[in-house]
Amino acid sequence: MVPRSRFAVVGVLLLLLGLGAAPAASAASGFAAQARASGLSAQQSTRLQDEVDGYLARWGGRQVAPNRVERDGAVLTVVVPGEERSRSLAGQVDHCRNGWVDFGWFCAYEREDGQGSSLALYSCAWQHVPWLSVGSWQDNQTPGTRSTMYFVGGSSWHMPAAPSWQRYGVVWGIVTGVRNC
Repeated sequence: MVPRSRFAVVGVLLLLLGLGAAPAASAASGFAAQARASGLSAQQSTRLQDEVDGYLARWGGRQVAPNRVERDGAVLTVVVPGEERSRSLAGQVDHCRNGWVDFGWFCAYEREDGQGSSLALYSCAWQHVPWLSVGSWQDNQTPGTRSTMYFVGGSSWHMPAAPSWQRYGVVWGIVTGVRNC
């Protein structure tokens, strides 16, 4: 079938000339450049992108920075390979930096004591927790706000009112999600 509109013809010509590169490929190379500009080695940058790609496949969302995925009011910040805690790259704000949570946010951490990748929640919603590890959480929402943790099998736990935290022993493998309000 022959394209009939001018836009379709231009699109076909760009593809034939090799100028219609896939947006995902160009975005990934842009994120790699940002990662290197943030001081990461080429190996760290590649390993980080592999981790982000794994989260995108399992958790969904949209990559917005070298180590950041956003989805439905949640911000997942992937820890840089070789580091203990998540941190901002490419000028993004990290609401869960160094195990300390910005006011108004709930943060879940992949590992204990605020280490590993972090999941920051602001909008009142249920969010899937993407880890099977033993981790931690901190709630620094408006004082008195109570989040709920949901478990495999259908049970739930109303967490202590904000501000609150659990630095050790959260078994994410049995948690299906958290509602931060």
